[in-house]
Amino acid sequence: MNLNIDISERDKKFLFIGIGLVLIFLSYMLGYKNIDAENKKLSEEVTKLKATFNMLQEKATQQSTYVEGTQEYTNYYNVYLNRFAHGNLEDEITMFYSKCEETTGAAITQVGFGDTVDAYTFGVLTPSDPDKEQEKKYGAPADYKGKSISYSLIVNGTYAQLKDVLKYISDGSGRKVVTDIAASYDNSTGLISATMTVVDYFIEMSDEEYKASIAKPQVDLGVTNIFNAASK
Repeated sequence: MNLNIDISERDKKFLFIGIGLVLIFLSYMLGYKNIDAENKKLSEEVTKLKATFNMLQEKATQQSTYVEGTQEYTNYYNVYLNRFAHGNLEDEITMFYSKCEETTGAAITQVGFGDTVDAYTFGVLTPSDPDKEQEKKYGAPADYKGKSISYSLIVNGTYAQLKDVLKYISDGSGRKVVTDIAASYDNSTGLISATMTVVDYFIEMSDEEYKASIAKPQVDLGVTNIFNAASK
């Protein structure tokens, strides 16, 4: 069976117009809409990047201020850190009070050491950093530990000498705190016998060898031949 479809020129025009509209609609739905969404996404990214750029540009103009401020506070940190002894300091404490005796004239007859306890742990970093990049970036590594050691002193002397001992402790090296003091006066001698408890704070550093701030005195060890003083 033969079908003859006779379409007039007017109908053909309407048909082409309809097909064109369908193609335009499909192009919008399948193409332009996706492109528009991507453009919006990129526009949001550009806005964020511009904000970041403006922030960094503002910081860049103040670079010297930030560098100077960082160096200033780094210096403060180092000065404060160096106020503490680094490492166990029983020898240094002993020498400190030996010098205290010489300076004040009081007699310190006993220094009795107690236990060393943890007082503070620096930072939140882990010490497993072989290249020390974290240490370079943040300052003190996590294995810096603040510790304290408590000890008792027995001091004999005049009232003035006792005050001088307390001042010597207050003004001395390291960070020392007198936590307790008990004293008795001897009418027959005019001297005071005082028992003090002192807490000394120091910093233990696993990556730094202990260096005392008070040098030990050079002690003459004698001679190899007691019958010949010229031979050492």
